[in-house]
Amino acid sequence: LMVVEGVQLYPDIDPGHRNRADHYWWGSILKGVRVDPINLATPSFEQQLVYSPHDWGPWKNPRVQLSVGRLSYRSFVDRLAEYWAFILGLKNPHPVWLGEFDTCNFNRICTAGSQLGSQGWWFQALVKYLRNNPEIGWAYYPINGTNSLDEPSNNSILYKTPGKYDTPIMGALNTIQPAPPLPI
Repeated sequence: LMVVEGVQLYPDIDPGHRNRADHYWWGSILKGVRVDPINLATPSFEQQLVYSPHDWGPWKNPRVQLSVGRLSYRSFVDRLAEYWAFILGLKNPHPVWLGEFDTCNFNRICTAGSQLGSQGWWFQALVKYLRNNPEIGWAYYPINGTNSLDEPSNNSILYKTPGKYDTPIMGALNTIQPAPPLPI
């Protein structure tokens, strides 16, 4: 497989924003695929192309927080479509693998918070989006215990303590169906 991530900065083509760049999260902008898709020259290579954005909530990426007055699940989905999810609807779509997303641990507001624009709201909206779009593959970051000290400041699902894991995050992720196998 050839996995192509997005970029963090992309030229803003809005005439009102000359000489500016649209910026989102590292690896999240795949807008260029609309106008200049990757062409691997042969059908057999084309079948091996996978686009892989990253997406993070306001905990790590304050840019994702939209104006609360206009924030809704629909506006969240529109934002994903603006940056990377549009690939699923292209005439010749390629698989999409959400290669990295995360929420903070040890704090239920990071997984179940309901305030519009909060980390918990973002996480629940992303889980719902992945549940509604099972064709999107995904990987939670990080799933191993190497980034965990069993303290509230870290963000791993698995703790260094054997057999201990973040129950609210695992519960939410367990509601997402795995993507069906790709025809290869």
